[in-house]
Amino acid sequence: MAIEILTAEPTEITAGDTVKWTRSFADFSAAESWQLSYRVRGTANYALTFSTEILADGAAFQVVIPATTSATWAAGSYQLFGFVTKATERQEVYSG
Repeated sequence: MAIEILTAEPTEITAGDTVKWTRSFADFSAAESWQLSYRVRGTANYALTFSTEILADGAAFQVVIPATTSATWAAGSYQLFGFVTKATERQEVYSG
């Protein structure tokens, strides 16, 4: 069974599972040097960073949280915040 690649941020993550999703933004293209990152805030705080868990895929971004990473996350409810950055510019693109 293949790992499902979501087309939006997940609303639930199970510790120990690999999670993948892609995102694209009309105004913030990876091909134009924008970088996507996420902050996970809740019982504990985590960062998903560009070039570690997030890679450019043409104009889009591919996010991969490996099973070894999610396995370390404490159980609980979290909020996910997404940001794109380019040079000195920063814009929130997701909150949920």
